[in-house]
Amino acid sequence: MGLLSISRDIKLLRLSTPQPYDPVNIYIVKLGKSVCLVDAGPATDDCYRQVEHALAEEGSGFGDIEAILLTHSHVDHAGLAGRLQEQSGCAVYVHPGDLQSVVDPVGKTAEKFGRLMDELGEPEVRGLVQSALALNTRRLEAHFAHVEPTPLPVGSEKYGLHIVEAPGHTPGSTVYLSGRGGLCGDTLLDPQTLLIDNLHAYFRTLSKLSSLGVHSLWPGHGGVLEPAGKWVEAVRQKYLKRVETVKRIIKEPRTLFEVARSLYGESLVWDPNTVRAGLTYALLQTKTYLDYLVGDHLAEKRFRGGLTYYQSCEGV
Repeated sequence: MGLLSISRDIKLLRLSTPQPYDPVNIYIVKLGKSVCLVDAGPATDDCYRQVEHALAEEGSGFGDIEAILLTHSHVDHAGLAGRLQEQSGCAVYVHPGDLQSVVDPVGKTAEKFGRLMDELGEPEVRGLVQSALALNTRRLEAHFAHVEPTPLPVGSEKYGLHIVEAPGHTPGSTVYLSGRGGLCGDTLLDPQTLLIDNLHAYFRTLSKLSSLGVHSLWPGHGGVLEPAGKWVEAVRQKYLKRVETVKRIIKEPRTLFEVARSLYGESLVWDPNTVRAGLTYALLQTKTYLDYLVGDHLAEKRFRGGLTYYQSCEGV
């Protein structure tokens, strides 16, 4: 794929990736004779060649990569960084909140799935989640090259980009600002669907983005989001409405799986090759909504008969 110029010094490469990943946007920032990359894609031979060809189009090579700045730690954005680091000797910067997920992606994924499993009493569902963990582990082992990361100096400027903490999608999600534009990774996407790790943090990030006066947000997948304020507000309203829906569902005590089944309906049909529509996505996102409500004392978490139940405080 060819490069798209988004500013005088920043080019966009739409990186074609294998299933189950979507095409990933990575950004090449020109630094005189060297370059900085924002994100890197998954570690596949084809992605490696695409980056090589894009650099050549800019008159550069792997040896000209001075640094890689990661927007977050997910494999489709960070997996290739280690291989590029090995070729170039560059620094790979990641927010401290995502540092361990880059160092030990398999272990951190198992930890997240483990927290999910702790709440699942239904044997069939537990088995499906265990299968999903095995599938994710194989993908991480295949597409996440070993990397030696450097903690990102948050709240500062690096390579002409202002570093803005943007937790929510992951604990260490980061937005890189240049003028009135921002490279936002998966903090905002079109069509507004992404997995949120912490909804309280995400709402604070949306408020921060609203206050920055950014006009254009360039995401980790898809096209430019502008005017940025319109997109930020649309996403905020989407998640506020979803929280209200969950509150209605748990007027009577419901398990995590029961709430997810009510929210996602047909998408709970298990397909191990469709990550976004799969059972694990639905369960993880549903848990985020329930944790948000419990954290705001709008719902209670109870234990009965070996199962975890959630109930709205309005229904108690």
